[in-house]
Amino acid sequence: MTIHRSVFSYRIMHPPRLRRTSEPQGIADRLVDWLLSHCPFSTLTVLSVLVIGPTLGPIPEPLLIAVPVVLADVAFVIMRRMVMSHSQSHSTSLMPNDGNALRH
Repeated sequence: MTIHRSVFSYRIMHPPRLRRTSEPQGIADRLVDWLLSHCPFSTLTVLSVLVIGPTLGPIPEPLLIAVPVVLADVAFVIMRRMVMSHSQSHSTSLMPNDGNALRH
């Protein structure tokens, strides 16, 4: 009794992903990317109101929506900066290894 190995490989190969799209990014795309990275809550709220707004009708008190959203964006930016400054101050990958890196 002989055992034959399969001729086919079962390893799945994925094609490499392109780093850039075939079309250049337009001004509107760059603006939306910037808005989503710097003030995501406000951007998503405005886009939601643009899409859903006509079915809801006029919003009686827009400040009741705008103020919490802007405060959420401010908190998001503050937290992002705190995390970035914390991670940069505790990064030991660029420090020389002289034994002082362990002392904080």
